Amino acid sequence: MVVVTKNVLVVRHGQSTWNAEHRWAGHADPPLSPAGRRTADGLARRVAGLGLSGVVASDLRRAHDTAAIVARHCGLEVEVDPRVRERRCGAWSGLTSTEIEAAYPGMLDRWRRGELRELPGDSEPWDDLAERVVAGLGAVAAREGRWLVVSHAGVFRVVEAALGVPSGRVGNLEGRWLEVGAGGLVDGGGF
Repeated sequence: MVVVTKNVLVVRHGQSTWNAEHRWAGHADPPLSPAGRRTADGLARRVAGLGLSGVVASDLRRAHDTAAIVARHCGLEVEVDPRVRERRCGAWSGLTSTEIEAAYPGMLDRWRRGELRELPGDSEPWDDLAERVVAGLGAVAAREGRWLVVSHAGVFRVVEAALGVPSGRVGNLEGRWLEVGAGGLVDGGGF
């Protein structure tokens, strides 16, 4: 008998200053907005009773700062894992969604529907992104206890593809439980 437990909660970081402006960040490193800091504190209160063993975060400031707020509230330290960092989004970095649509008509809608894997410019190839994200999340999921991973929307794209669920918009501080079973990562439901 295989016992499956919900042991990894992956959450998107709090609102960044660029999220507030509807700008694509990728590897750019804008800080949390004041609203992002306030809502990260709310996340800390929501997860306080989960019995977390630890907190892992992307090396980008918006994720790390969100994780630090939660970890401090829970009496934990933040471990940094660059494998759960956002995708390098090439030519779209720093542009608003409106600017992307004007420069690349129809591409953004195709991306939103999960039909477009490669982005224009010097973006990170999908296969490279998927490989590093699955390795990073798998490493956390293999640990004992319950873990919080604070990451990015691009990481959720990989998780959705790996689980075979439709691509969807993941808002700031929304999350998904992942379980470890005999076949690897398993969808444990939304948070």
